[in-house]
Amino acid sequence: YLPASHGTADGPWPVLLYLQGSYGVGGRVEDLNNWGLPRLLRDEHDLGSERNRLLLDSFVVVSLHIQEGQYHDHPEVVQGILDEVVASYAGDPERISVTGLSRGGHGSWGLAERLSGTFAAAAPIAGSVVVRDFQKLCGTSLWIAHHAGDSMTGYDRALEGAFSVEETCGVSFLHVDGLDASGTDYLDASHVFTTGRLTEHDAWTDTYSRPEFYRWLLLQTRGRGDGGGDPH
Repeated sequence: YLPASHGTADGPWPVLLYLQGSYGVGGRVEDLNNWGLPRLLRDEHDLGSERNRLLLDSFVVVSLHIQEGQYHDHPEVVQGILDEVVASYAGDPERISVTGLSRGGHGSWGLAERLSGTFAAAAPIAGSVVVRDFQKLCGTSLWIAHHAGDSMTGYDRALEGAFSVEETCGVSFLHVDGLDASGTDYLDASHVFTTGRLTEHDAWTDTYSRPEFYRWLLLQTRGRGDGGGDPH
């Protein structure tokens, strides 16, 4: 997906890598458009709302499709795709972020580690922490979104992952009670953890519907998450 003003406004453009959940694994590539960010990109056209302006006219969005396995199984392939996108569509190599839901949340954790130094930010939503070396996440900003009552992907594991990042990288998460970070100082925080209170897996619909999520992504650059910002 290219921003609405791509080609008429100067770049470089932030790049957002999107990883679908299990329903998007295998089958037709077109099915990616039925959930999450690709669905919003397909269905939303009105630039009148702040959320739509930020989503539809700010990012080059790349949605990956896999037939099986995990998104982080072949990080060198993902890096090649990102390099091609940056070169072909005036992408900004300093502002590449990754986000995903469920299996894509696992992949957001995994690719942030395995492609350490590539991403300005990672935003795993309802994902399992598949990180082996948390040191490799230092320098990458993180926004974790998870429902406390999620029975499919345990909330405690996400919380433990956040604690490991804090301990290893010398940063602190801004913890927000709820998925709505507005009204907090989230824009000053390189690490944000929003906790929904529902007993369901879907923490992504609410997160991707909020303009503050995209505002925060647009502020992230490579190295900001190294603890140099204001911790909370």
